[in-house]
Amino acid sequence: MLSSLARGKAPHEKIALEFNLRLAGLLYSSSKWVVWANIFVPPELIWGLGFVPFYPEIAAAVVANLGLSSEALRLADQSGVPRDLCSFHRVAMGLAGAGFFPKARAFVAVNYPCWTAGVFLAWEAYRQNLPFFLIDMPAECDEDSVLYLARQLEEAARSLAIIKKSRYHIRGLREAIKLSNEAHSLALEAMEMRKRIPAPLKGSKMIGHLGLIAYLFGSPYGVAYYRALRDYIEGSQEQKEQGIRLYWMHLKPFYPTNLFELLENERKAVIVFEEYSSIWWEPLREDEPFLSLARKMLSHPSLGSVGRRTAKVLADVEAFKADGVVHFNHWGCRQSQGAMAILRRKLREEGVPLLELEGDCIDENGYQEGQLRVRLEAFLESIKEGKER
Repeated sequence: MLSSLARGKAPHEKIALEFNLRLAGLLYSSSKWVVWANIFVPPELIWGLGFVPFYPEIAAAVVANLGLSSEALRLADQSGVPRDLCSFHRVAMGLAGAGFFPKARAFVAVNYPCWTAGVFLAWEAYRQNLPFFLIDMPAECDEDSVLYLARQLEEAARSLAIIKKSRYHIRGLREAIKLSNEAHSLALEAMEMRKRIPAPLKGSKMIGHLGLIAYLFGSPYGVAYYRALRDYIEGSQEQKEQGIRLYWMHLKPFYPTNLFELLENERKAVIVFEEYSSIWWEPLREDEPFLSLARKMLSHPSLGSVGRRTAKVLADVEAFKADGVVHFNHWGCRQSQGAMAILRRKLREEGVPLLELEGDCIDENGYQEGQLRVRLEAFLESIKEGKER
C-alpha cells in the first residue's frame, strides 16, 4: 500500500508518508502509551520518555484535508462546543467526544500562547479521569524564566514515568535530544538552500508539512526526513518559471482549494519560505535536557512581545529576498490575528507589501475562493507594477 500511495512523490514526501502511517499504527495500538499534548509541548520530551505524542490540532488539519471537517464540526455543535472558538479545537473536541481519537494515558498542555488547547486537554483529562499536567509558560525568555520552566518540565517527566510504572532515567531524553540535534542541523541546511534564486521548492507543499515539525524532532524519522529534504533541494528546481517571491505567514486552508494553483502555476509566483517552517532555536544540550527544552520553548518568536514576531518576519523577508508577505488570517485565532495591527504598521514602515487573506483553515463552509482569488491577483499585480517603476 505504501508504494502505491508514494508513487510520484519526492523522497522526503515518501518519508513523511511512511512516518504518518507508522505514527497512526503506534497511536492506535493498545500496547502503546500515548500522551495528548498541544503543539508547544516539545516532542523530544514525549518521545524521550518512551511515550507517543498525539497533537489534536494536527489531527484537525488532517481531517480537513480529507474533507471531513464539516462532519466533525457537526459533532462539536451537538456536544455544545461554542461556535466562536477556533475551528482547530472545535474539530478536535467533536472528534474526541465521539471517540475517534486514540486512547490517552495522560495529558500535557502549555498554557501559552493558545489557551483554548489547554482548556480542551484539561477537560478531556477530567472527562476520562486521567492525569493532566499544565506547564505554565512565562512570556519572557530570561534566565529565571528558563529555570522556572525547566523545573516544570522535569516534574512532568518524573510524573509521566510514574504513570508508566517505569524507572525514571535521563538516557531516553538524551537520545531524543541527540536525534533532535541531528534533524536540527539538516533542517538548517535545507532552510539555507531555500534562499536561492530561483527558489528550489514550491512553498505551498511545505505549508502542508508544518505539522511534521511538531512530531519529528526527537524521532529517527526527523533525521531521515530532513536529510532527504536537504538532498532533494540540492538538485531541485520545481518551478522553473518564477516571478514574485512571497513570504507566507501563519497557516493555510487545509481543505482542498485552488488558491495555490493560481499562485504558483497560473501567476508563476513562488512562496520562498513560511513563517512556521522556521528553525528558531539553538541546538539542545544532552547534558541539560530540561534547560535546553525550556530555552527552545521560550525562544519561539510567537511568545512575548509582538516585536519578537515582527523582527523575525522582517529578518526572513530580507534573508529570502521576498517581494511581499501574505498572512492568512485564520478566523478564531486570537493570538495571531490580535497581532496584526502592529505587524501591519511595521511592515508598512519598512516598505514591505502585505496581503491579509481572511478565512478559516479548517471550516470550509464560509470559504469564498473567488474573493480571495481577486485579492491575490490584485496584490501580485501591485507588486509587479512597483518593481517595474
